Amino acid sequence: MSKTADGPLLNLHRKNAQTVLLPRTTSERLAGIELGRIIACLAVIFIHQNSNNYGAYYNIREILDFSSRWAVPFFFIFAGYFMPAGTGWLKVSVKYFNRLFPVFIFWVTAYEAIAGNPFWFLSNSSVILKNMTNGGVGFHLWFLPSLGVCLAIAAVVRYYFSIKILLLLAVFLYLCGLVNGSYEAAIVDLPFSEVDRSFNPRNGPFMGLLFVSLGAALRIRLFKSSTLRGLMLIALGVVLSVTEATFLFYFFNAPISSHNFLIGTVPFGFGIAVLCMSVDIQIPFLAAAIRRIGAVSLGIYALHMVVLWKVTNLIEPNSLISGLLTAALTLIIATAGALIGAQIPVLKRVFC
Repeated sequence: MSKTADGPLLNLHRKNAQTVLLPRTTSERLAGIELGRIIACLAVIFIHQNSNNYGAYYNIREILDFSSRWAVPFFFIFAGYFMPAGTGWLKVSVKYFNRLFPVFIFWVTAYEAIAGNPFWFLSNSSVILKNMTNGGVGFHLWFLPSLGVCLAIAAVVRYYFSIKILLLLAVFLYLCGLVNGSYEAAIVDLPFSEVDRSFNPRNGPFMGLLFVSLGAALRIRLFKSSTLRGLMLIALGVVLSVTEATFLFYFFNAPISSHNFLIGTVPFGFGIAVLCMSVDIQIPFLAAAIRRIGAVSLGIYALHMVVLWKVTNLIEPNSLISGLLTAALTLIIATAGALIGAQIPVLKRVFC
């Protein structure tokens, strides 16, 4: 069986309509994407661990954090890849709002309840605004509103203009994010710790829109995927990221793990996405297991913080082995919880 088969012809947008041949992906290829989602969940766990969990090997945790920054871009990329084409922007936007907003509210409320404030929506306006933009106690939940905004913008721009215009807009916003993020210290010529940041450019469309756009471009074969291209992009991304982080650390004392995204994050994250699309898993049982776990990656992502807190409190890691064990157990327990939650009809949509 070939890895891809010709799929249906679709018009991408009403204006500037162009007909392209979409790939119909086999289950083996989909398993490669789902494998990437599972690994990305582990990478996010590394990002959210504390350096002191690794004791004298805290630098290892910093390296794990730095090398895991492809993970969230990976989720953005495949959200863009699977975004419906040839559909009105309003219909697409409403679809994603109905999909993401209830899930976001559920998990924000769950984490606020853990912190003793289940009725956060009755709090003052600053608490409500904070929770609605970055998840509040569940700070990792910032991803959901950001994804919703990115998908809505992408739907509108693709419908009225073209995917190339979308990419240009996304690049501009990404550069704005860098100017107000990792590169702000260099621009104002101050040490990293002395920069007064008015907002986190990780939120909203500044980081995510570019990756959503790249995913959409990948779907229409504006960029072609292959193992070699994926590896080359990853290598470029690593070299760029290391160079940038070294420069910012040496001249502006910016911690290696302080960067949500850099210029090198783009080829790094996109390269891993391209590589995962070229993965051919031919063992049926393994492919099925990976697809089943990958299907609940949303639940794993949502659950991992509370699981990480509990496992860290239980193990009290302070060495390389205990730090890695904490990350592994967090992934296993969060995965089990997500798989179980997905079997409960009333909760299924918040886990997968």
